[in-house]
Amino acid sequence: MIQRDCGGCTLCCKVMAVDELGKPARTWCPHCQIGHGCGSYDTRPKSCIDFHCGWLAGIGPDSLRPDKSKVIIAQSRETNMVVHVDPGAPDAWRRPGAKMLINKAIREGFEVIVKVGPNRIRIDQAQA
Repeated sequence: MIQRDCGGCTLCCKVMAVDELGKPARTWCPHCQIGHGCGSYDTRPKSCIDFHCGWLAGIGPDSLRPDKSKVIIAQSRETNMVVHVDPGAPDAWRRPGAKMLINKAIREGFEVIVKVGPNRIRIDQAQA
């Protein structure tokens, strides 16, 4: 098992919605200390606690750390992978590292959804 930590990555604090805070997706969380972490980590909302970053779980190489790759890989169910893309880099999911993971997931039978801004793109075998 790969041991990873967030380090200075705070991309989830920008890309993900946090319903408990009324924070929409694609905006910085008011508790985020960009590049450092959560300013209210000990009292963070349940949706933040429940979120599992695929990179932290060992998916992909070090170069796919979300703040570097501009994509967050998340598995939302046993057969569903969601790729959340930084709105500042809408084509990041098409870069070789992310594309390689998307293609691998599809070959393994995962349904892949790419979220770019308000758009959701379902990637299938023909597009991989």
